[in-house]
Amino acid sequence: MAEILKIDEKKPLAGQLKDAFRFLKDGEVIAIPTDTLYGLAALLSDEKAVKEVYKIKKRDIKNPIPILIHSLPSLDLYAREILPYAKNLAKMFWPGPLTMIFKPTQLVPEIICGGRDGVGIRVPANKIVNFLTSKVGAITGTSANLSEGADPINAQIVDKQIGRKIKLIICTGPSLLKKGSTVIDVREKFPKLIREGVIPWPKIISSMF
Repeated sequence: MAEILKIDEKKPLAGQLKDAFRFLKDGEVIAIPTDTLYGLAALLSDEKAVKEVYKIKKRDIKNPIPILIHSLPSLDLYAREILPYAKNLAKMFWPGPLTMIFKPTQLVPEIICGGRDGVGIRVPANKIVNFLTSKVGAITGTSANLSEGADPINAQIVDKQIGRKIKLIICTGPSLLKKGSTVIDVREKFPKLIREGVIPWPKIISSMF
């Protein structure tokens, strides 16, 4: 059964998140708040932990898992052949609810990509994620629920669906946006909409011109 750890974001995070760091470094999967939905976090560098994310969610191994990074300067570590318009979109919408699919570098395990030459990357507007990724690097960012399950907009929904499969749920209250991020593919000369979420597709297109 997962421990629900309530965090006060107005207080220093280092001491409050020491258990989260320990679990991640020990290869565990934890649930974390983001600006959109609660997510399942495992170290990107720990392939065994990433496999556990798939198992917890009962997710098809062929379905890619997005990753969360600390900031735009970190993008070059995980994405290659970044087109200028994609970097401009990142400057406009990160931190925030936009996931972009890039060609991955060798730092991204094949299992993350579901056998494809693409990885979804996002910088959330969330203090917890920002602090964690600043210390441990990129983490998985798939929603903290069973595949096709109810959107995990709070810690209670996470606990009900997968609480028996993880050790820690970091709780900061209901998700701010309560909806998934918008997902676009930026590997070609023009972006392709994969899923419309918080950010309307027309807003993304208009921002390019």
